[in-house]
Amino acid sequence: MKIISINEIRDLTKTICEALNRYEIKYLLYGSYAYSLLTKDSTTLVNDIDVVISDKTFNKVIEMIVNNNLGLKPIKTSRSIHANSLTYTDKNGESFDISFDSFEYYFKKLKIDLDNYFEINMEGINLKLIRPKDLIKVYKQGIRSSNTDKIEDYQHKLSRLESLKY
Repeated sequence: MKIISINEIRDLTKTICEALNRYEIKYLLYGSYAYSLLTKDSTTLVNDIDVVISDKTFNKVIEMIVNNNLGLKPIKTSRSIHANSLTYTDKNGESFDISFDSFEYYFKKLKIDLDNYFEINMEGINLKLIRPKDLIKVYKQGIRSSNTDKIEDYQHKLSRLESLKY
């Protein structure tokens, strides 16, 4: 396996979003990769791809991963599906992960709606990103509930997002 590049992250994201769109699964890209697309910050470290989906679509997402030969191994938990790459690793040598996270568990209390998104077209594929104001809510929640080294990163991202005009 090889360390994934930002171009390969872009291509993998397009492939996943194209499949999600084809299977008519509601989703939002969020996390560092969505942040980098929204802010056009090419210096953002992307360790995985974060996608939020409804719990009721977990089985459909697993079917999508398996039936489309995406080069991913799905692992279902109660709150997420981790689709581990069979091709790429992250910078630490771990399998590159696409996390399909539970909307109901992580986002419902934040009053974020899967039907309200910021859409971008990436080389012919429509990507549904979390809206900047909703990503701000996610990072604020992360700061409140985190006792890790991510707080400084979240604060930096918050500052940048709050300065954008959308």
